[in-house]
Amino acid sequence: TMNSLNKELFRQTKDLLALRAPSPLIQSICKQLQGYLLDLPQTKFVVDDPRASSPGSTKIVLFSPAHHDEVLSTLPEHLRSYVTRDLRDRGVELTRYALQLDDKNFTMDQILDTVLPPGVDRPSSFETIGHIAHLNLRDEQLPYKHAIGEAILLKNKSLRTVINKVGTIETEFRTFPLEVIAGDHDLDAEVHEANCRFRFNFSEVYWNSRLQMEHERLVATIGKGQVVADMFAGIGPFAVPLAKKGCLVYANDLNPRSYHFLCDNMGRNKVTRNMSPSNYDGRDFMRRLVRGELRPPAAFDPHRIIHPAVLQAPSPSSSSSSSSTLPSSSSSSSASSSSSSSSSSTPSVSIFQHVIMNLPALAVQFLDVFRELNITHRPFIHCYGFSNASNLVDDIIRQIHDVLGKVPEEPMVREVRDVSPKKRMMCVTFRLPADLPPPVHAPAPAATNSITSSSSSNLGVDTKRKSPQDMPNSESVVEKKQR
Repeated sequence: TMNSLNKELFRQTKDLLALRAPSPLIQSICKQLQGYLLDLPQTKFVVDDPRASSPGSTKIVLFSPAHHDEVLSTLPEHLRSYVTRDLRDRGVELTRYALQLDDKNFTMDQILDTVLPPGVDRPSSFETIGHIAHLNLRDEQLPYKHAIGEAILLKNKSLRTVINKVGTIETEFRTFPLEVIAGDHDLDAEVHEANCRFRFNFSEVYWNSRLQMEHERLVATIGKGQVVADMFAGIGPFAVPLAKKGCLVYANDLNPRSYHFLCDNMGRNKVTRNMSPSNYDGRDFMRRLVRGELRPPAAFDPHRIIHPAVLQAPSPSSSSSSSSTLPSSSSSSSASSSSSSSSSSTPSVSIFQHVIMNLPALAVQFLDVFRELNITHRPFIHCYGFSNASNLVDDIIRQIHDVLGKVPEEPMVREVRDVSPKKRMMCVTFRLPADLPPPVHAPAPAATNSITSSSSSNLGVDTKRKSPQDMPNSESVVEKKQR
């Protein structure tokens, strides 16, 4: 068992075939022999000649170890002739050179192949969170975890800490047990994403760097001046960029530590005037928001909000703001007309146009809260979930139907990424259906993992239709997996 990296394994002397040549010829020699010279990390194939008659008068050109015999049998005929005839006539001679190597002259893969015994694969990848490398080692790799961690630090100078996920048990806050296997025991990370800075302790909150493209994609679809409710905001990867964009964001998370770092990241990115943070259960958050108990920051200017009433019948004072808008619909018209008459020139900011539900393991189950709330303006719901069914679209729509009680009209279904070989993370965007059935005061039906084509037609799901025609600021949907 190799518990730590033995750097002595990489202290080697390589006996290489070489050319001793006058310095003026070096450039042309290297050009002619390109592809046949030494290629090692942090190693030059042209070195000083220790036997030069005067400093710099001659240099040593090193061949690759694959070309080691002095008859040059591994070189093409024209290059053999070039070395043995043309160069010899110009004062170039074949020689040997003893090259001293250490760990810096090997790639990480070469180091791991030396560390790990036959039959044990090296880790294929790791996630980077600021100065932290996050691994999910397999059982057969665990005896070599410290050596693996040290190899990663050795070849990645920007990293200072390597951690490994221990087991698969996650807490209610989406955190998981982990151990430091190499480097500093410092889990306070800072990452940069979407022109924002986020700080957090990786052991206390949920963060996944592989979701960066998904964060940016969703933020891009929501227009400036819209009101967003982020039910499971975490430390703010959606909320902070949206607030920076000019949205009003009600950002909530149940984890007290996530709430702490969410507030910290608001200030760090200077978006406190556009964000209202809270620390509630997701359903309780929505209830409070709909009842008007959650207020925007005191510094927030409500006139900058694109309000459904304003969109339906633009007034002279608001027409300049209607370019990035929530599209009109009959339901939003009826819902907004009453609010416009009561709010006159100051639109209410309690009406939100988007709800983000990024808690894939449970978010679909939280849709039941909308059945008990009187929300008539039909916001867009961006709900994340998991599926391992053969028909991903049918399955995730079935899950939503089982909880919401209705099938969303024209849902946009997107496969976000592979979670495991048989498990996919999905995102469904849809307008909250009108006239939802009343809540069922019993546990919501368990989401199924299979659905037949006939049952999907009974639900009225058009699996070929994946983007709502009135999605605000929507661009062409790229149906690519993010890996």
